Amino acid sequence: RRVASFGSLQYFRPQHAPIGQPGLGRRPSRPLGPEQTMTDFSILPLNGFLDRLASDAPTPGGGTAAAVAGAMGASLAAMVAALTLTREKYAPVHDAIRRIAQAAGDARLQFIDLAREDTEAYNLVLAARRLPKDTDDQKAAREKALAAANRRATEVPMKTAGLAARTLAVLPALVEK
Repeated sequence: RRVASFGSLQYFRPQHAPIGQPGLGRRPSRPLGPEQTMTDFSILPLNGFLDRLASDAPTPGGGTAAAVAGAMGASLAAMVAALTLTREKYAPVHDAIRRIAQAAGDARLQFIDLAREDTEAYNLVLAARRLPKDTDDQKAAREKALAAANRRATEVPMKTAGLAARTLAVLPALVEK
């Protein structure tokens, strides 16, 4: 038995890619100069972010990816809440669902901020590693800066994990409603 779908897979052939774009609509990310760093990956198209994630660039890394995954999860929770709010049969629980939708939307924005913070924190580690270490004073300053940067680089993923746990904690109420 043949399964029909809307449209045709013909569209996804290379000749149908947007003009000036390689591949199947994949947008190449532009390399940054040696003095430039990107910290707000939320401005990139999804493929641009994934290209950067797969590249040999130090950022984005795992903490940024985890925060983006958290933002996606929060967005899905908001979607379920929004769909629930469109159904009249769930009217008795709409107030509770609105609170969950608001919490999910807030979490999404916080995850996006954490993705940026994670990249900024790791950029501090990279900067500390580049500090001179020719004299004892320089070595001491570098060691102090590196310790502070490493601490910050571990704090952000912990904040991401805490936000993920808090976001997950409200989802059973969404399922129960």
